[in-house]
Amino acid sequence: MSKVIFLDVDGTLCNYEGVIPESAKQAIKQARKNGHKVYICTGRSRAEVYQEIWDIGLDGMIGGNGSYVEDQSKSVYHKKLSETEERAVVDWLHERGLEFLKACKETRSFKDVMNCLFFCPYDTRIRTYVL
Repeated sequence: MSKVIFLDVDGTLCNYEGVIPESAKQAIKQARKNGHKVYICTGRSRAEVYQEIWDIGLDGMIGGNGSYVEDQSKSVYHKKLSETEERAVVDWLHERGLEFLKACKETRSFKDVMNCLFFCPYDTRIRTYVL
């Protein structure tokens, strides 16, 4: 009987220096060889899951603290903030002088995230940085 295995990324799959132990890579490969599905479940966005993690051979992910689900390289769920919610969050952050990162729906890599950094079409206080 096959099972579904969910792994956290930071501090579980990767150590806090971002290193994936060879033993973890081998365990995931063996689990998949044995017919099990292996997913990561993380607070990271899709764009923050580096290629090295995908190269292990994962079936998908639950990311963004549950706001994004991917199975077999296909997005099957993506919950985003409404414009009203987004405005409230951005205003709250600005009022407190806090920095933040806004990832766009289209972000599939860290470079994409960086291209969307501080981007918000209705608020000119937010700047867009392009690598």
